[in-house]
Amino acid sequence: MESYGNIKVLGDGVVPEGIYNNIKIAGSCNIIGNIDVNLLKITGSCNSDENIKSKDIRVYGEFNNKGEVFCNNLFLVNGASSILKGDFKGLVKVRGELNIKEDSSFENIEVLGKLKTLGNFEGNSFYGYGKVMVEGLLSADKVEISIYDDSEIKEIGGENISIKNSTRKKFFGILLNEMEKGYVRCNLIEGDNIHLENTICDIVRGDNITIGKGCTIGTIEYSNKLIIDKENIVRNKVCTKN
Repeated sequence: MESYGNIKVLGDGVVPEGIYNNIKIAGSCNIIGNIDVNLLKITGSCNSDENIKSKDIRVYGEFNNKGEVFCNNLFLVNGASSILKGDFKGLVKVRGELNIKEDSSFENIEVLGKLKTLGNFEGNSFYGYGKVMVEGLLSADKVEISIYDDSEIKEIGGENISIKNSTRKKFFGILLNEMEKGYVRCNLIEGDNIHLENTICDIVRGDNITIGKGCTIGTIEYSNKLIIDKENIVRNKVCTKN
């Protein structure tokens, strides 16, 4: 690939295949071919059909990519982004909306906006404070979801899994209606240590399980410790300890 320096698109423009230092898009841009770039910053709109490799990607506008995104440091979405698949080695921050069509991997992710994935999503640490829709498996060593809106995740797997009612209303000093509660809906949650609130799930399986308020669970399979709050529905409990 040919090597370029910095490029800035203010109106309508095209970025050809190549290696870049910084690409800044404030207008409307099409990326033609694969690119390798240190910083891709989008405050306008950008469309790409091929793969993008970058240290930092910052989306304040709209970014649509039909190829794979490789990001080593920071992938920030303050606007809207739709990609085919992603390999995120650093931190993903979703303040706006991120849609991913195929199986993807991450190191660390924070969701305060909306995340939707059609495939599996696997990584190290997942922090969800917004709306999360995963049609496959969400797998991470640590999964923390603070419920702020209804979310649907087909399966959750990890070592430490925590789903709790949101306390974000306290951050801004705004009192919200306590009756307006969101829920997380799952087919299966499986992990070592699990704490659930406001969760509707068919099967919960783990070593140490705590079922807090607002849960409806089909079957719990536990091997060590089980704590269940009175204000929920649990249809079956199975101890698998040898």
